[in-house]
Amino acid sequence: MEKDSNTRWNFVALTLDAAFFVGAFAFVQPVAVLPVFVRTLTDSTVAIGALTAIQQAGWILPQLAAASFLQHRPRKMPFLMSLVIIGRLPFAPLAIIILLMAKSDPALVLAAVVTAYVIFCFTDGMTLVGWNDIVAKCI
Repeated sequence: MEKDSNTRWNFVALTLDAAFFVGAFAFVQPVAVLPVFVRTLTDSTVAIGALTAIQQAGWILPQLAAASFLQHRPRKMPFLMSLVIIGRLPFAPLAIIILLMAKSDPALVLAAVVTAYVIFCFTDGMTLVGWNDIVAKCI
């Protein structure tokens, strides 16, 4: 079996992508860190419980639209990368908002956290179809 010249690069890139994603996602897991943080901002059990619902809805529902959109496209990476950028960008201003306003305006911080998390989950849900297709082609 002859190796493709990109096999090693694909393996390294996919391994690093998965490692960084899992490492970063540990900070926003809806069953561990994020609920504890949200609990410091509000006593609302609905807000805390909604985190898991947001994640599940965000990762499952958008796949239907993404699959329909990507089905006949030969290249999935441009779609995937644009959504990855859109989904991760809100975390930078979120960090600043948390640092500057967590004590003075917890309601605003909670709204910012939920908004960033919704954007992340729904864009990430849309990327799953393309990412799985790319992984399948690489393997």
